[in-house]
Amino acid sequence: MSFFPVTTRYPAGPITPAGACWLLKGTLPHVTYRSYNDAVVFNLLGPLAIWDRTIPERIVLEDVDGLIPPWRNIRQKGATQDGSTWITSLYDPMEAGLTVKAHGRPGQPTRKVIRDWIDSWDAKKPGTLSWFTPEQGYWWAKMRWEKPPLDKIMGGLFNRQKFKMVVSCDDAFWRTYDTTSVFAISYLSAVDNFATAYSPGLGPNWSIGYNTAGTGYLYSDGAQCTSTLHGGRSAAARWHIQAGSDEQVVTFTIGPVDPWPAATDVYLDLWARMDNSGAPGQTGIRCRLGYRTESTGGKHTTTANNPYIRLSYFISGTETVLRETDVTVPWQPTDQISLAVGGYAGTDYSYKVQRGTNTNLAHQNTTWQTLMTVVHAQPDGSHIGSSYRGIGFGMQANGTNLPPSIKLFTGGDNQAVVNQDSGYVTLFNQGDQDMWPYFILVGPGTFGLGDGPNATQAVTYGPLLENQMVLIRTDPRRYSVTDLTSMPPPGTPATTQALSALESAIEEFFSFMSNASMQAPQLSAFGTPFPQGNPYSLLKGRFSRPIPAKPPGSPAPPQQIAVAFKDGTHSTAILAGGTPLRRYPG
Repeated sequence: MSFFPVTTRYPAGPITPAGACWLLKGTLPHVTYRSYNDAVVFNLLGPLAIWDRTIPERIVLEDVDGLIPPWRNIRQKGATQDGSTWITSLYDPMEAGLTVKAHGRPGQPTRKVIRDWIDSWDAKKPGTLSWFTPEQGYWWAKMRWEKPPLDKIMGGLFNRQKFKMVVSCDDAFWRTYDTTSVFAISYLSAVDNFATAYSPGLGPNWSIGYNTAGTGYLYSDGAQCTSTLHGGRSAAARWHIQAGSDEQVVTFTIGPVDPWPAATDVYLDLWARMDNSGAPGQTGIRCRLGYRTESTGGKHTTTANNPYIRLSYFISGTETVLRETDVTVPWQPTDQISLAVGGYAGTDYSYKVQRGTNTNLAHQNTTWQTLMTVVHAQPDGSHIGSSYRGIGFGMQANGTNLPPSIKLFTGGDNQAVVNQDSGYVTLFNQGDQDMWPYFILVGPGTFGLGDGPNATQAVTYGPLLENQMVLIRTDPRRYSVTDLTSMPPPGTPATTQALSALESAIEEFFSFMSNASMQAPQLSAFGTPFPQGNPYSLLKGRFSRPIPAKPPGSPAPPQQIAVAFKDGTHSTAILAGGTPLRRYPG
């Protein structure tokens, strides 16, 4: 996986009318090669490979062989045995031959397309050869340049150059997008997707308080909460039912940003432990999202124009800032932002702000990234007790820009639970090879994982602490446990290696998914110490049953795997996944 931008595409230009016609018909396969850094894309066959006659530079796939990997049947023969006993079959690396022809205008244009094609292949860094059909979907293989071209390359002396390349795929198979499923605690007592239009206001379930500046109001347009706020006016909305305890979680999904104006006083807010009555926004814990207008120094250095979060508590309208810090990635539509209060690090005065990137009604199918954790001494007016159970959200506009809308609000209790839940994750194997699932366990808690579909035997892992995240591979040919923790658990030493940009973290994660020779780490993938020692020591049991291949001639059936956890919180989750593999892409 890469995050380099695509800079060059062959054939260049927009899709042609003939290409659009064939694209709509869906009868031609799409064959594409992407360079190892994802910057150069060659449409070799299919609708996108039909070129504009004024821009003829392209690489055409004329012939291909070896798309199915070779295999060996392993047999055992006794001294007096007729025939032999089949043991298993093992696949060798796929070795394919591509016969391609470079086309272009005479001279420099032809030389450039040949040069880009050669530069995009490497023996050490594999690129991506992909195949798409409407009926089978998108399948790809990581390909290396295996041998020098079998034909002479004339260096662009002519505007046609044909040569054959031998390329290889180390892990033999074609693959498609992972199948995934999430199991987590359902903790919600408040859900509003603003599906009913109200103006002004948000309907009978909300109380709204406004400051005295500017003009405008909040309203629901039937799909989101938006506003007419103007001139520095802010609003705070409180849900009509209080949370059940002092330990609370509130979450919203950001709507269209359009874009969120940087370096201006435009904010979105999450509120917890609000007073149950009176004007909303005067007392409680507030997490504010915005863009910074000036740089600050001190313990938490921040930079102007960066997205940031600020955590504060309010008493009768007076704000006390607990912490504020920049975040790495700008606020985006569909971002989920969560504020959890209480119950962390053994104290009611602990707070966590998290960010998720997948949208669904219950905020459950999301792997969260922790943006901030705060533990502080008890303040005056500590917001503890039955009078401070309100939950909600807020917005603020400046004189020019509206705040982004909110697509969904949820809230509920965050009390720790024992033996909270058990159930199933559901995966689909679209491939013609057995699929070994993987699990990402998000602590705290102790986890039970079924040994394959409909299994009665379980493998256990844990206990994990708060913030810990571990990847479990069930494939017995690969190292089983990888620590993916990006933030130290409460009470453990912080690492000196900070988590870098979100893109780097994702890049690292996917490299672990394909690494078959990892050693047991004492630090996580992101440099965080593992307090329990060797993460492998917490694994009890062995996996032995993969998810079966798709039956020939039938759609892939759902495969359920039993899962469970205990001693968890709302952060506890089990993400299951698997990579379907097949021998032939078409």
